[in-house]
Formats: sequence, C-alpha cells, structure tokens
Amino acid sequence: MSRPSKQQAKARQREREKRAERHRRQLADHCAHWLFEADAAWNARDMTGARRSLEKILRIRPTHQAANERLAELYFVERRFAEGLTHYDRLLQNPEWLPMTYQAAVACLSVGRFDQGRSLAADFLKATRSETSLAQLRANAKLVRDECARLAKREDRRGYEEPRDGKPAQTAREIITRHGTTQPVSLLKTAAPPAGPIADRPVPAAPAAANATVIGDRPASADLPAFAGVALPEVRLALGVDRSAFPNQITDADLTSVTNVALRVRYAELRLQRGFDELLALGTIRNVEHFHYQLDTVRRVLRDFRGRVLLADEVGLGKTIEACLTLKEYWLRGLVRKALILTPPSLVGQWMDELTSRFGLTPAAADASALRRDGQLWARQALVVASLPFARQPVHHDQLCAIDYDLVIVDEAHMLKNRSSASWQLVNDLKKRFLLLLSATPVGNNLTELYNLILLLRPGLLRTEAQFRREYGQVSALMQTTRREKLRGLLREVMVRNTRAHIDQKLPRRLAATHIVPPTPGEAEVLRNLAAVVRGRYDSASSADRWRLTMLQMQAGSGLAALRFGLRDRPNRGDPGELEAVAAIVDRLGESARSAKVEALIALVRRSAEKKIVFTRFRATLDELHGALSTAGHRVSIFHGGLPMADKEAAVAAFEADSEILLSSEVGGEGRNLQFCRTVINYDLPWNPVTIEQRVGRVHRIGQTRDVFVFNLCLAGSVEERILSILHDKINLFELVAGEIEMILGHLGDDQDFAGLVMDAWSRSGSRDDEDQAFDELSTRIIDATAAYRQTTDLDRALFSEDYEI
Repeated sequence: MSRPSKQQAKARQREREKRAERHRRQLADHCAHWLFEADAAWNARDMTGARRSLEKILRIRPTHQAANERLAELYFVERRFAEGLTHYDRLLQNPEWLPMTYQAAVACLSVGRFDQGRSLAADFLKATRSETSLAQLRANAKLVRDECARLAKREDRRGYEEPRDGKPAQTAREIITRHGTTQPVSLLKTAAPPAGPIADRPVPAAPAAANATVIGDRPASADLPAFAGVALPEVRLALGVDRSAFPNQITDADLTSVTNVALRVRYAELRLQRGFDELLALGTIRNVEHFHYQLDTVRRVLRDFRGRVLLADEVGLGKTIEACLTLKEYWLRGLVRKALILTPPSLVGQWMDELTSRFGLTPAAADASALRRDGQLWARQALVVASLPFARQPVHHDQLCAIDYDLVIVDEAHMLKNRSSASWQLVNDLKKRFLLLLSATPVGNNLTELYNLILLLRPGLLRTEAQFRREYGQVSALMQTTRREKLRGLLREVMVRNTRAHIDQKLPRRLAATHIVPPTPGEAEVLRNLAAVVRGRYDSASSADRWRLTMLQMQAGSGLAALRFGLRDRPNRGDPGELEAVAAIVDRLGESARSAKVEALIALVRRSAEKKIVFTRFRATLDELHGALSTAGHRVSIFHGGLPMADKEAAVAAFEADSEILLSSEVGGEGRNLQFCRTVINYDLPWNPVTIEQRVGRVHRIGQTRDVFVFNLCLAGSVEERILSILHDKINLFELVAGEIEMILGHLGDDQDFAGLVMDAWSRSGSRDDEDQAFDELSTRIIDATAAYRQTTDLDRALFSEDYEI
C-alpha cells in the first residue's frame, strides 16, 4: 500500500472513531432521559408509560441492563412470566435488586422452565446468605428450588401429566403447608407494581408454584380456594356539554348527543385511514418546519407511487423530511412494522437524531459493537439505521436478505449507480415491499446509472439495459424532443424532483467576510515554535501521533487557552522534548495571556446589536470567551455537548429571549434551527468544510427571511488562513446552496478526508514558497471537483428540467 493510501486509511479510521464516539454519547443521553421518564411513570403508577419508555431504550440498546431489569420486574408483577423472563435473560450482569433473581425463579417454575428455576433459586440463596432481612424470602426460595428439582425429574415425553408412581405431584402449597405455613400464598402479594421508586421496592411474598403447574388436564390452581366475590356499587356515568364557549342563541335542540359526536369522530378517523389525502403524522411530529411541496410529495408517494419512488429534490429542499414523514405515515397506519434505513456512514447519527427527536420513532443503530452485543439485532429490531458500507459486507448481506422488510430507505442513492457493486446487489436482494431512494443527483456520468436506480424501483419500466442503451444511451439523445419526452414520461411514474425554480423558494443571501488578525508577539513565538515541531514530526509519526499533532495545530489556531489545554493533556507529558519547550513558552506567557482574536471578537460583536452565534470547537476556548464577553458587559448563553438536555434547551430559549450571544461548541451546529438569528461568527475554523456548512445552516435555511452574515476569524499565517483562501476565494463556499459542498468533496475521490489533505500540504512545506505551491495544487484539485459536480448538475438539468415537480 502506498504512503498516501496509508495516510488516507489512517485518516478515515480517525474519522470513524470520532463519529462512533459522538454517536455513542448521543445514544447514552437518549437512554438516560427515557430511563428517567420510566422511573417517573412507575412512581405515578403509569405502567403503560413506563413500559413505553423502557422499550424505547431497548430498541436502541437491546442489552441495556437497567431497562431490561425494570421491564422484567414489571412483567413479573403483572404475571406475564414468559415476557419477563425474556428480558431477564438479556441481563449481562446479575440484577442490582437481589429479589429479582427470586422473582425470575418463580417465573421459571410458573412456565415450566424447571432447570433454570432451580439454578436461579440456588443463585439467590447463595447471594443472600448473609441477608438476615430476607429470611422468609430465602425459605420460600428453598421451596421453589426443591419443587423445580422434583418436577424436572418427573418430566417424560408426554410433558408433566403424571408422575411414574401414579400419584399426583405435590404442589408448592402442600410443601409450604407441610413445613408449617398455613396461610395461602400467591406468586406476588401485590397485583399492581409498588408505588415507591423502582430502587426501593417491597420484597414479594412467597410463591405458589402450582398456580402455573398443570396436572393432567386440570390446573393445580383448582386445588386452591376460590377468591371471595366482590360486590361493586352501581356506577352512573353522566355526560354533559360545556356550553360556556357557545353563543347565547345556541339551545339544547341545536346540540347533538355526546355519543353521536364520539361516533362521528371515530368515523372520521376511519375515513382518514382509508385514504392518503389527509396525513395522520402531522399531529405527531415535533420541531419540524414542513412546506406544502413536501406534504404533497408524501401524499403522492403514498397514493400514486405505492411507496416505491426516487426522491430527487434539489439539494437543501428536504428529501430527508419527506422520507421520514412517509415512514411515520406508514407506521401510524400499520402498513410498516419492519424498516431498514441505509445511509452514508457520516449520516447515521443525523438520521437517528431526526427519527428520535422529531418523529417520535425509536430506531436502533447497527454497527460492529452493537452486533457484538446483540447478534440478532437485524432481525429483532423493528427500525434499524445502518451505513451502507457496513450493511453490504458479506457477513451481513445474507442475514439482511433473509428478513422481510416492509420499507427500505436508501439515502444518497447515487451510490447505487453501479449494478455490479455490492451496494446495488444488497438493495436489489433485500425483500422489501416499499422502497424510497433519495438522491439530489441521480445521474452521474451517463444515463446507465439512472437505469440502474430505476431497475431497483420498477424492473422492466425502462425495458432491458441493451434496449435502454440503444434508445437513450447517449446524452445527445436528449436533444431529440421525441426521445426526451418519451423518457420523461417513463420517469414520471417513479420519480419526484422538486426544484427551487418551481416552488419559488429563494433563500436570502449569505454575506461572508474574513478577519485576519495579527497575533500578539508572544502568540507569534508560540506558533512559530509549534509549527516547527509539528512539521518535523508529522512525516514520520504514527497514525495516533499524527492526529494529536493535527489537533495541536487546530488548538493553536483557536487560541492560547485551547493550546495550553492541549499541551497539558497530551500523553507522556513531562518528557524533555520539543513540545515541552513549546509548553514552557506558553506557561511563561501566563494563564492570563489571551489570543489576539479575543479582542478582535469583542470589537466585532460591539458593531451591532444583532443576536450572534459564536462557534468554537474547544471547551477551553469557550470558557475563555465566556469570561471575556461577560466581563465586557454582554449577555451570553452557553451551549455545548456536556450539558444535560434540559440545560441545552434552556440555553437556546435564553438566547432567543434575552441573550445577545450564544457561545456554542460544534454540537450547536447539529440539528438546531435558529432562524431568529442571522449572524454567525466562526471564532475558530473547522478543517472540514461540511462542518462549516452545518454551522451556517443553523440560521441560513428555509424559514430565514433576512440576509445572513458570516464572519470568520483567523490568525495571520495560520493553517486556517490557507483553508479560508481555498474555500472562500476559490470555490465560494459561503455562496453555495446548502448541501453542495458535500457533493463537491464527493468528487475528490472515495473517502477523501479534507483535513488530512490540508495537513499533508502544510506539513511538507519547508518554506513559504513550498507552502504556496502545495496549497495551489490542493486548490486545483478542489476546483476540478467543483467542475465535475457542475457537469453532473448540467446533465441533471438537461433531463430533469421540468415535469417532475409536485
């Protein structure tokens, strides 16, 4: 493998690790929130609500210890023993509440799993040997153990009909009576879950194993005395109408009965379920700003395309919203109960967040670690989000193709353009009733790629590939009106493409400016010394060390506070190396030394009273800016990934209501709609153009009515200055339509990492002239990728210029 290939592979591995960690933290936050909701519902005796919250957790993490333990106890209390044991068996560790093991033993005895019941009872007795407060429970556990052992020996081919000596099996009740216990017992003393917190549960009473044991054709419970009858008083139900909101002239004669109203409401619900003109999902989604063309698209997908369609809206018009709405609509109507979503690796977290936070669905993310924990995840989970490269691996291909899916969604479906690829083969082989393909550029270099996509949706629509090639194989064929109209007529049967021109959707302008700030003398000395160390080590460094050196360079571009933290936090700190010398210079400047960009930021925010979002990647910089801006008299809100969900929401609410400035880490650029603000300040610059676009996209999106201002701060002579020169001056990043930068970078080559390209160009430059040449070459590559993307969009316009809109 060549050196550039190794570097690319290492960079990709680093990116995968970052995405995995970010995704893990997001899932952990969701699970903690739902567990809190489950405890609250349990305390309120809302068992349905508790069960629903716990099941949300298990859809994401099937082996979640606390959720499985709580669900197991809930089912045991409700005497749904088989379901309770299903969750008990998923526990990776012994339950925190010791009587849970006793309850599981009782459940095993009740459903006939005698060997397991005997083992669990023995485990409980061993674990509670020194627990004097559980003496009665231990005595009952011994009875369960002995009964399970005896019944296990009595098994024969006919089940548990009759013991070989012809005598009926002794019941647990008889055993308890023989040991001096005369009071009747039941499996659990309480028919409903305890009112106290889950962690403070009452100990259940002794079991009556015979309640579930069958002797011959007669249940052993027939030997128990009948329950005493309960006389319930007659309950009269009176329904009335609150007339306070009606005009005075309305009389009783004008009002129909409450029963009639209820019947009419039910009738309307049933009518809605029969057709797709009215969407049921709109009342169940949260924080989704949808538009008329999106709703019309969903109706057509459901009604006209029968759930098999290519959604090819131009970038930034909301294909993801349309797909999620379609999924939710099918889900509510009971037409989809098993769904698979395949995306690029970088979009798995975004889909998980959209489905969970906005559409009220609970998907499971499929990756290597998840499948190690649960080998049956593909089959067990109702809704799964997975990256296409992961799903297409041979080890997963056969498992996925054995499952009957109601709906499959493929994002960035132009990845399926090659019919011989593993990706196309996987999607083609999946058993699926409905199929949604999402792609803003369904045509790449030739029309055959479009043929391969349509073949997945409706085989035979475009006839055979040979016939299609003869008829439409060349782009020049589209210049002939007859052929072009014939192909368009066919594509209208499987494709929707909304364009900005058709829906008259024009976003306001984005006006960008770069402020190049001269560093202070001390800061300049630090930057020179650090640059020399990084350039000297980078070429021969390992993958992990390269990432650390790159991170130090990013921290230096952010400011002295971030660099100070990075130098102190590095491995092997204290070694007498070159980095220690850089750290000594930083320490000599003192904790109070600030980057020149801090003063530049304060001066910038004073120029207008507009609300502003200031983005920085590093917590140390965020804390420094919070102190500096607050001291300068500005009202500041803080938003970062370490905050609880409630604090994040409070920060956004405070920013909208009163604060002048929202100081945000990178997490603020994901999934937040902040159109009430129109000024974005990139205090430090991400080395990933997509991340820059995500930051700006929080305010420059559908719903924004004013021009958006983007200010970029960078130190003179820094790597960030070079990056801005490429993105701003060469390809006009800040004037691109949302989503276009991803398309452009996709033309650089498979799995190219922009940050790695930048670092390679910078680190190998021994002089200013070498640096100029290296970045000119990188600029040329990106300009060529932009041209390739433009060529693709020109072909799209030639074929899809009209007739596919809603």
